[in-house]
Amino acid sequence: MIKIFLGVCAIEIILAIIFGPHSCEWGGQAYVYAGIIGLIVTLLLPFFQKNWSFIKRILYSLGFSSLLAMIWITGFMLCDFRIICKLF
Repeated sequence: MIKIFLGVCAIEIILAIIFGPHSCEWGGQAYVYAGIIGLIVTLLLPFFQKNWSFIKRILYSLGFSSLLAMIWITGFMLCDFRIICKLF
């Protein structure tokens, strides 16, 4: 499970590097969708552990998703995503 989570984090970083320079054309929207899919995966990932209690699954789910959200936002800031592409 940790390997899958680390893989999702690595994919998120790689996508930020790829999509950053194209943020005004298509990269920004694609990065947002990739982040949402990554968050859904990390939210559901602990629920496939059968021997864990429900509380432990919830805590790991929230922890994994909050870590991925921090990586997602950091990638957005560090990889030169532009928010305002054209004013007029």
